[in-house]
Amino acid sequence: MPSLSKLILMALSCLLLATCLAASAKADTIETLSFTGTATCDDATCASYGSGPVTGTYSLDVTTQTLVGPWSFTMPSGVISSTDSGASDYLVDRFGDINPGFEEASGVTAFLQFFFPITDTTELGSVSAASVGSDACIYVSTNSCDPDYIITGTVSLVSTPEPGAAGLMLLGVGMLLVLRKRAGWGLPQAA
Repeated sequence: MPSLSKLILMALSCLLLATCLAASAKADTIETLSFTGTATCDDATCASYGSGPVTGTYSLDVTTQTLVGPWSFTMPSGVISSTDSGASDYLVDRFGDINPGFEEASGVTAFLQFFFPITDTTELGSVSAASVGSDACIYVSTNSCDPDYIITGTVSLVSTPEPGAAGLMLLGVGMLLVLRKRAGWGLPQAA
């Protein structure tokens, strides 16, 4: 029969596992996303920068439908990043789907926003190039811009980190395995 200290340790391990399982069931799902596409200049304002590639990354909390953490995009007109002075991000609910937008308060690029087809509720895959599609603009004057670029491309999943509780759950399982080995608790043998 196991000693009292082993029983207490086993009970604590089970409690730790139960707590971690409950926490991981409630944890938000954070997706790190990567965008690769093209910015096509469609008016004279962006003509000096021209058309070209757009790449960048951002993170989305799928559970709460919010943008989280740092983000950065490189465009023909320059880099727009969450570290820029006055930078912000937002979600636009248009036509029944949530779509991300990113903007800076100073510099050349004013905003970049992606619109997904209404059927794309996962916010992954191709961004929309329809009449109310993905676009970007550069400053004409302070706090004034008109969409100059048509944005096309694809958003793909880089990673979905496990909730922090997963590490604690592994610790609990490890503690139970060590207890089992030390106590000589084996699996039942076949007769």
